[in-house]
Amino acid sequence: MEGRHASVEIRPMRSLVPRRSRAVLAALAVAAVLAPSAFAQLVPFGEPIPVWVPEEPSASLQPRVVLAEDGRFAVVWFQSAPLPGSGSLWVRAFSAAGAPLGEPRRIDAAHPVAGGDGFDVAGDGEGNLAVAWEPGEGAGAVYQRLAPDGSPVGPPGFVDTGLTPDGGRVDDAGPPQVALAADGTLVFAWEQGDFEPVQELAYERVVAQREGELPTTVGTSIVVTLGELALRDRDEAWIAWEHHAGDFIVSANLSHLRFGTGVTTRSAVLEQPLVAVDGAGSVLLVGTQFGEPDSSDGICSAALARLSGATDLVEVAPDPAGCQLALAVDGAGAGGFLVTWGAGAGAEYGGDSSQDGLWVRAYLSGGLPQGDALRLGPEPVLGEVDAAYEGGRAVVVRAFGPGSAGLEVLRLAAPPVACAPGERHLCLGDGRFRVDVDWRNPYAGPPENRPVGLGRPHPLTADTGAFWFFRPGNLELMLKVLDGRPVNGHWWVFSAGLTTVEHWIQVSDGATGEQARYHNPPLVIESRADVAAFDGAAAPGTAGAVAFAVPLDAARGEQTAGEIPACDDPGILCLQQDRFALRLAWRDPRSGDTGAGLARTITADTGSFWFFRPDNLELMVKVLDGRPVNGHWWVFLGSLSDVEYTLEVIDRETGRLRRYDNPPYVLGSRADTLAFAAD
Repeated sequence: MEGRHASVEIRPMRSLVPRRSRAVLAALAVAAVLAPSAFAQLVPFGEPIPVWVPEEPSASLQPRVVLAEDGRFAVVWFQSAPLPGSGSLWVRAFSAAGAPLGEPRRIDAAHPVAGGDGFDVAGDGEGNLAVAWEPGEGAGAVYQRLAPDGSPVGPPGFVDTGLTPDGGRVDDAGPPQVALAADGTLVFAWEQGDFEPVQELAYERVVAQREGELPTTVGTSIVVTLGELALRDRDEAWIAWEHHAGDFIVSANLSHLRFGTGVTTRSAVLEQPLVAVDGAGSVLLVGTQFGEPDSSDGICSAALARLSGATDLVEVAPDPAGCQLALAVDGAGAGGFLVTWGAGAGAEYGGDSSQDGLWVRAYLSGGLPQGDALRLGPEPVLGEVDAAYEGGRAVVVRAFGPGSAGLEVLRLAAPPVACAPGERHLCLGDGRFRVDVDWRNPYAGPPENRPVGLGRPHPLTADTGAFWFFRPGNLELMLKVLDGRPVNGHWWVFSAGLTTVEHWIQVSDGATGEQARYHNPPLVIESRADVAAFDGAAAPGTAGAVAFAVPLDAARGEQTAGEIPACDDPGILCLQQDRFALRLAWRDPRSGDTGAGLARTITADTGSFWFFRPDNLELMVKVLDGRPVNGHWWVFLGSLSDVEYTLEVIDRETGRLRRYDNPPYVLGSRADTLAFAAD
């Protein structure tokens, strides 16, 4: 997955100290404070899976987990040794069913790691891994690619962390962060340069480097810690880092690096920042704010987060006085985020021990919660945790036992559940499928503060429905789920957009717990057909999905209607108080059959046509009054069919006509904002 994950270890203290060594709490904040939605709740399944229980006294520290799209996962960790400061890196891979794929493998035998804080792990949707670490001897960093079963791929590689972007050299460099792009490119980031005369354990700059290229400066300051590195693709990286702002104040920076173009940085009043990117390109920044030693919070921290496009930091953890002690955040390749936090020793540090335990919560790309926060257990979490999220499933790894001796994995998934009608989702297929939509408006406000919201359902037939975003009469999206198993063994999902507002669609199969997700980018109007959505060998919502984008304002030139249709004709759809009449003729390119579409009015400005049977709607159309904006009436249409058709829209007051053609085997959504000029 391109949206990699971040995690952090916690040790309660109140000072400026190195990366992965502060008390932190995990939580998610979104651009607007929204009530939790009733999305499918992730729940645990199966027994905890033991990863490693050492025979000799030692600790399993800093576990990292990566999850492939097919459910396979791998855990990497630092195993301490009886001798202080010594230890080694290990990996163990597991099948989707949780069976180990062999014994643990040592990664760093040729170049032993310097310590538990000196390594990082990245993975992709195919299960491939990359581990980078700071060796105990020699300069620079070492990295090793691993296959999904944990075996090494090729020899170790080296990164010269002492090389500066201007070609100079420094002696001081921090341990590496690593990210793995979908095309296999590795990207690294690290701190560089000694700032110890000003601040102990601080650096002069943060740099990033694509594998085999020269380093690039990300930011210069009194760098206290490098939080995390995340990729959208090989050309775009997001780096979270912390700098000293004076008077023992630290602040978080989130830098957006476009290789070969430049970098932009935004700041937030946060400490210990972490960042994740999901497959839809949404970015999540998570960090902490400490309570003052003489406050009711003691030295406990409160965690805040900010989604890309937002300016506010909102605290949404169950209880900020719970002294949360561990954090992980991951972005799914198909879209969405998982935030995991562990709380412990609340009473000891002035917090509320009733919130102790391990917690998780999932979010859609737009920042809306997918169910409530889930407590996986009440036991205080005093060690490390990490989590990975992909395809509606999650894995969480945690240390357990005295001194964090062993590691175990917990698995979560959305359970099979029948869909019950609600105000924020749509039920299709006789209740088997649930559809949730959230959106982000690209037109309202500046880019850093655009509003988000939930789509509201408008049921139409047993297998078809629509959503509205801003007002009930203005439908923005139509969807249907058809049983295509007699044809190819899969359920089919079709969607037709009548909007250029960015939105995310999640379809959940209540019989299996699988989920399919689809993303409509901003300023694009699309129809989509996924004929391998569920019950097939393909990953849900990926292999069979084909999106069709048609240029805006695509129509034949204005003509004059030979006659004005009557609105009482079953083949005529009249909208906008009967001012506009719409009629449609279709031809099935497979059989050669032809016919006229039969109309169904939905709202005053929106309607649909069916071709073959009344409960299988094929096209949705709306006519909006855009005259206050640009002096024209607007026509939007979204198709759920690849049948060839011609749609005619007639202004019954003037006799003017617009004709829209859909070629065979194409699902076309269109927006014509110049359809009819004002009188």
